[in-house]
Amino acid sequence: MSKEEKQALARRLDEGARLLEEKKKREQEQKEEKEAQGSKKRKQREDEEEEGEEGSDACLVKKRRYFKRGCRYQ
Repeated sequence: MSKEEKQALARRLDEGARLLEEKKKREQEQKEEKEAQGSKKRKQREDEEEEGEEGSDACLVKKRRYFKRGCRYQ
């Protein structure tokens, strides 16, 4: 192999590696965006549920959120 062929091959390998890294980065960003949208929807549902809760029993209605809301579990 001549020096020029080796350089051309090295450039192609570098380009392929760069494209692969970009693809992985895009996929990771899409995954994070999808997770963020899911957590937004979950938060919105929880907020809508909280609007319907009233009184001191509100803490008992949603045990999983009583820490977030600052209620004491009784």
